[in-house]
Amino acid sequence: MAALNSGHFFYIEMKKILFVTGCLIVAFIFSFSAFLKLYPVEIFELTLVETGFLGWNIAPYAARILIGTELMLAIFLVLNISPKATLAVVLSVLCIFTIYIVFLIAFQPQIKDCGCMGLFMKFSPWESLFKNIFLIMLCMLLYKYQVVFYEKGKKLLGVSTVLLSVAFPFILNPLSNNTEYVVPAKNATGYKLNLSDIQVNDMNGKRIDLSSGKKIVCFFSMHCKFCQLAAKKISVIQQKSQKKLTVYYVFFGEKEDLENFWEEAETIKVPYAIIPVLDFFKLSGKSLPSIYFLNDGIVIKKTGFIDLDPFEAQQFAE
Repeated sequence: MAALNSGHFFYIEMKKILFVTGCLIVAFIFSFSAFLKLYPVEIFELTLVETGFLGWNIAPYAARILIGTELMLAIFLVLNISPKATLAVVLSVLCIFTIYIVFLIAFQPQIKDCGCMGLFMKFSPWESLFKNIFLIMLCMLLYKYQVVFYEKGKKLLGVSTVLLSVAFPFILNPLSNNTEYVVPAKNATGYKLNLSDIQVNDMNGKRIDLSSGKKIVCFFSMHCKFCQLAAKKISVIQQKSQKKLTVYYVFFGEKEDLENFWEEAETIKVPYAIIPVLDFFKLSGKSLPSIYFLNDGIVIKKTGFIDLDPFEAQQFAE
């Protein structure tokens, strides 16, 4: 009888250890993913907009709420708060993310980074798919063999965790205090855009001074559909214009993705520069594409794809 009790006790303890270890693995991946996406959060916002399901007005809120949700679930797993319900939510979130990844693989094969780990750790859609499958299988095992620890007082702890986790991204990276990344409002004019550190060369290899004379400078993401449409629109305007437009593109991303941008946009190639993503958003602002009409570096007009007026562009060139 003592041997049976000892064996049962060992089984229970091993089950607890394995359950806690599994929860810690999932919690680490979720919290790590949340913090990587938070800086810079603009990349995650752009990823959400590129899906076509969210607009620029909603994306900043949705991005922070999703990051907060990841963090909340991680804390719930670590503290063993309502493990059955928590694991059910985790499984639902993973399934939604997996459907999104499958959508990227099937319909947007040009995307090399799904954005699930932010800027500093690139995950291809296929890598992210395998990661999610592993986590789903692990969570299913945890759900089946869950262990509930002491529950007293955890209701208040759970409510506090929800509130703090959702508020956390807004506190660390607030909407109203993103001046490091955001230029003045869309309709603001008369200020100088500092482009001195951006090196754009003409077809002969000679450096172009973007702060001199009349120039149209476009800030594009290589995978942004609206950026590709804006480039195509500018190309048509150039072909129809009697006077050549002085247009230059500024990108962030990998150079090997650039050829795909030219092909998708069906546009002529223009002088361009590729700059670090943080520097990019400091100049572009939060919404893309950002198209600046500059006169000696002074912003005369800032517009996007929809508001880009062909007649204004032609008049600006004259």
